[in-house]
Amino acid sequence: MRALSLEVRNTGEIDNVWLANILYGASKSGKTSLAATLGDKPLVIDFDEGLLTLRELRVNYLQPRTWEEVLELTTLVRSGKLREKVDFDHLIWDSHTFFYALVMEGVLRISKRAQPQIQDWGLANERVKLVYEQLRRARSDQKYHFTLVCHERTDKDENTGRIVGGINATPALMAVVPAMFDEMYYLAVSAGPQNTVKRGVWTVQNGFFPAGSRSRGRLLPVEEPDLRQIYGKIISQGGK
Repeated sequence: MRALSLEVRNTGEIDNVWLANILYGASKSGKTSLAATLGDKPLVIDFDEGLLTLRELRVNYLQPRTWEEVLELTTLVRSGKLREKVDFDHLIWDSHTFFYALVMEGVLRISKRAQPQIQDWGLANERVKLVYEQLRRARSDQKYHFTLVCHERTDKDENTGRIVGGINATPALMAVVPAMFDEMYYLAVSAGPQNTVKRGVWTVQNGFFPAGSRSRGRLLPVEEPDLRQIYGKIISQGGK
């Protein structure tokens, strides 16, 4: 019998966790600003033209404008060569909605169609999953957190009539993308007293919008909007 060539390890030896997480919420709710609280050197991959937000954050950013540029960027991240241009410990993909539009534009350019057909949606979904999987897998070797920023959406269940929420994505991606990530947080914003704004990060299903964590009870159902603080709870040895 051949000896096992894989090295047996123990999870208790893990002293640093590079998270892959989804952060979603309503437009203008502060998702990008919240994402930038994780890590010391965030790098925003901006598809939203969110220049005013980025200006306030004073962080480095890149703006891919074609599918080919996205492929080049993904290759540079995976190889570690991107750090020859800019150092980072947190890659913020902002946002899925506009990234998908870029991907679809590339698909239609190749197919020479003005409007997508069924096969175009399928190819676009596969391209998006490929990029997310590559960036998710590379984070441990290249040592960076990976946050996917998404807009929220609501749908009516045709069978029950119940309104349900989730990330703004095609049904095929809504079914698989959340499972690709360690954490999924929902940023909720509501009006507070005296014209103030109350913000909270849901880490569990709130009955309307899905959320979840693999930290096994270390997080409160609603956390303060600070990913650095949330990350500290996740990697702590003593629990919450």
